Amino acid sequence: MGSASEVEYQLQLSKDLGYINTASFSELNTELIETKKMLNAFIQKLTPKY
Repeated sequence: MGSASEVEYQLQLSKDLGYINTASFSELNTELIETKKMLNAFIQKLTPKY
């Protein structure tokens, strides 16, 4: 999850510095959000319930 958050930061920075346009940012950010949701669900599945 930490790496996904780092990618999120780098993506925002890339947009802010003008390396990617807003359309590319939106598309990549949408995919990143979906990936983080799947990762969170996977982590919840692996976490033992006491």
